[in-house]
Amino acid sequence: MLIKKVFFILLTLFFLSGCLATRNNNNNSLVNQNQSINVANQEEIESQYQAKVREVLNTYWLNGEISSLKGKILDLRAPAKYLDFHFNLVVALEFLEQGKTQADNQKIKQGEEKINRLKNDYPWIYGPNQP
Repeated sequence: MLIKKVFFILLTLFFLSGCLATRNNNNNSLVNQNQSINVANQEEIESQYQAKVREVLNTYWLNGEISSLKGKILDLRAPAKYLDFHFNLVVALEFLEQGKTQADNQKIKQGEEKINRLKNDYPWIYGPNQP
C-alpha cells in the first residue's frame, strides 16, 4: 500500500513538473517574440531618424546654409541610441549659427570641427550629395 502511495505521488509530481515546464516555455516564447518585435521597431525608428537627419542636413552639405537647421533638428525625436549624437549636432549648429551672426570665426571653427567629428563617428549623416 505504501509503495502505491509513493508511486502515485511521484507520478503526480512528474506530471505537474511537465505541465509547468511547458507553460514556462510558452511564456518564454512570448517574451522572445515581443523582444524581437521591439528590436525590429527600434531599428525602423532609428532608420527613419537617420533619413530625416540626412534630409535636414542636405541643405548644409550642398551650400553651407544653416538658417533654421537647428530648429528642424530639434523638432526630430532622437532614439535613445542617438541622443548623444543629437545633442552634439545641435551644439555644433548653435556654434555655427552664433559664429555667423556675430562674425566670430572661432565659433564657426568650433562648429565645423564638431560637425567633422560627427561625420567621422556617424558616417550615415551625409547622403550622396555630400562633397
